[in-house]
Parts: sequence; structure tokens; C-alpha cells
Amino acid sequence: MTLPRAAPDQVHVHRIELGTWERTHLEEMQRTDDTEDAIRLGLEAAQALALPVALAGTGYLAYLGLVEFQTGRDRLSEWWKANVTEKGPGDDNSGIFRGALRDLAETLNSLLRTGSV
Repeated sequence: MTLPRAAPDQVHVHRIELGTWERTHLEEMQRTDDTEDAIRLGLEAAQALALPVALAGTGYLAYLGLVEFQTGRDRLSEWWKANVTEKGPGDDNSGIFRGALRDLAETLNSLLRTGSV
């Protein structure tokens, strides 16, 4: 293959004429391309927003979990104080569980003293 050594001295221009059928189909192809471009842009925008929205949602759920954990811990602490460490109303013993343990210990001691065990 040999390359030309000088610029061409003649330029031929070719023109293609389209009929109605070709123009109609080209318009349909152009509309299809425009629709595909719009869909592609929408998907790219959704992908760009997906990570920040997911991170924000995860952060919010973590915050709610922390708040609920703190609330639950406070409720457990209040219950523990009321039922285990603080004295019940009109009771000289500390809490329900300590009173129950004291009653159990007294029952076992009385059984041991009577020799029923």
C-alpha cells in the first residue's frame, strides 16, 4: 500500500438523500437513544445517592439502637434497685430476692435442726 505524497487536487462530495421511510426510522432510533440516555442518567443518579442514603439510614438505626439500649439499661437498673438492693415497703429485708433467699435459708435451717433432711 502506498500513501499519497501530496495533497489531493480534487475533492469529491457525496450526498445521500433519504426518503420518508428512512427518516421515520432514524427519528425512532433517535427517540430510543434519548430514552436510553434518560434511563442511564436516572440510574447513575440513583447509584450516586444509594451509598449516602444507606450510610445515613445505618447511622440513624445505630443511634436508635444506642438510645433504646440506654433506656433499657436505665429500666433494668431501676428494676434492680427496686427488687434486689432496695428495701420493700414495710420489709426489714433488702429486696424481693434477698427476702426470698432469707426465707429459703430459714426453711433449710429449720429442716436441718429438726432432722427432716
